[in-house]
Amino acid sequence: MIVIVLGMHRSGTSVISGILHLNHILMGSSSTFKPKPLPQNPKGFYENFEFRKLNDQILNEVNYNVKSFNSNIPFPYPHKKTENKMENLIRNQIKKYNHWGWKDPRTCLTLDHWIDIILKFRNKKNIKVVFTIREPFSVANSLKNRDNIDFDAGIKLWSIYNNRALDFVQEYELDSFYFYYEDLILNPNLVVSKLFDFIDFEYDKNIITQFVDSKLNRSEKNKQLIDLEECRDLNKKFKNLSSV
Repeated sequence: MIVIVLGMHRSGTSVISGILHLNHILMGSSSTFKPKPLPQNPKGFYENFEFRKLNDQILNEVNYNVKSFNSNIPFPYPHKKTENKMENLIRNQIKKYNHWGWKDPRTCLTLDHWIDIILKFRNKKNIKVVFTIREPFSVANSLKNRDNIDFDAGIKLWSIYNNRALDFVQEYELDSFYFYYEDLILNPNLVVSKLFDFIDFEYDKNIITQFVDSKLNRSEKNKQLIDLEECRDLNKKFKNLSSV
């Protein structure tokens, strides 16, 4: 089984990846988890740098730098050399692990290329998508606090990342579990139990408390500064898709 965690930056991808990893869905290793824990993510990112590095390369090949937080994001298409690297990485992961996955918010922009490569080795039924959504206000506030990104830019990025990821998931008709980060914080046992039912995998409930506490949702909504028009329809779609 391959579990792909999707979600915009600052949307709880690290939390859910940590829970998956410590319950034996291997999201990487001590040597591939980069960056190491930082003040904004003290429990760790659980991000396999091998995937992040290739996602950056795919986007760089169309002259896009993720850290620019520019909302004008072209549709990437990897060079053949990059495709070969992606294929080698997927092949090696499949050889090493029976149950594994990865998370990197950039995958929202590159998922179609990863799926094309995975399907060379595995059937679609072996792929599970875990899609975490955080309310757009909270994401915009978190990006402003961490990276000094203005609210309008944060909302546009939320819309682009989530729209593209959702389009890819629906285009490939991938088996998917959708949840709101806010629901995870408020009722972690319910969300995690439904998640592991979805992937049909046993889990240790004690691990949940290592990752989830109410203090994680630090960003307050600021409705006066953000126009909902950019994200209203998409947010409605997610609420209808939510598995919780």
